[in-house]
Amino acid sequence: LYLRDVLLDEEQYETNSDLMLAGTYGYAGFGSALCSTLQNASKKYGMDGTGIGLVVRFFCRATLFSGNVQLSDIKSGTTGSQAFRILTAENFSKYADSVSWSHVAQEKEAVEFSDLQRSVEPVKIPASTIDRNHSSQDCQYTDLLPYAGQWVELEMTVRAVTPQDDDDEESQSAGSQSYWFNPTANSESYTIYAYFIGKDNAKIYTNIRVDASLYPFVTTSSWGTSNRYETTGQNTPVGRTWKIIGYFVRYYDKFQVQLGNNYADYNYITEVTA
Repeated sequence: LYLRDVLLDEEQYETNSDLMLAGTYGYAGFGSALCSTLQNASKKYGMDGTGIGLVVRFFCRATLFSGNVQLSDIKSGTTGSQAFRILTAENFSKYADSVSWSHVAQEKEAVEFSDLQRSVEPVKIPASTIDRNHSSQDCQYTDLLPYAGQWVELEMTVRAVTPQDDDDEESQSAGSQSYWFNPTANSESYTIYAYFIGKDNAKIYTNIRVDASLYPFVTTSSWGTSNRYETTGQNTPVGRTWKIIGYFVRYYDKFQVQLGNNYADYNYITEVTA
C-alpha cells in the first residue's frame, strides 16, 4: 500500500517549513485479502472500486528496509480490537482517537472527517530547483530529502552505463558492455538507470526500480526492448524521456523511484520525448 497522511502535524503547521503531507509504504503480505477489503469498501461508498482515496485505520509494525522506514505486518482482519477499519464521516469520531498531534486539533476542540486532506494526486518534484551541488556526507542530493516517502511525478530520461561506471557517470561508450537496465538475480525485478534535469541543466542521477514480485508489472519490453544491451538504435529507451509516477525513496546516498505493480497503460509511465 502507498499511504499518505491526512493531516499536517503541529510542528509543520507552526514553522510553515514543510506543508507536504507525510507519505510511506505499507506491506501487508501475500494472502491478506487486503486488496479485496479496499475494493469492496470503495464500491460500497460510491468510489471507483480501486480503494484509492479511502481513509483507513490499522495496526502494524514500523520497520527499516534499505534505509527507509516502512510499515509491515499490517493487521488486515476486519473484526476484533485491532481490526482494519475504513473510516467515514459516520464512524470517524468512534475510531479516529489519535489525532491530537495535528494542527487542526490545536485550533478546534475536535477533528472532523471533513477536516481531512484526501488528495491522491502525486507530488510534482520541481526538477529545475534541485541543485546538484547541495549535498551532505550521506546524501548526494539534499534538495530531494523532503520528497522521500512521497508518491511523486517526475520526468526522467533513461541512460546507459557500463560495469566500470560507479553509477554516477553516464557511459561514454556504446556496444556490448553498456546496458540500460540491470536485472535482479533469480527474479524478474530490475533497475533502470536514469536521470532528470535539475538546476542549471545539471543531470540528477535517480534510477527507476521495477518490482516484479506481483503480477501485473511493467515488463522491460514496455520501454522499447527487452534487450538490456540495446543502447542504440530505434528501439532503445536510452535518451528518451518519460513522465514517471511512483514512490520516491532513499537508495544509499541517492534516490530512486519505485514503480507500483500494475499495467504499463495505467498512465504512470508515459513517454514525453518530442
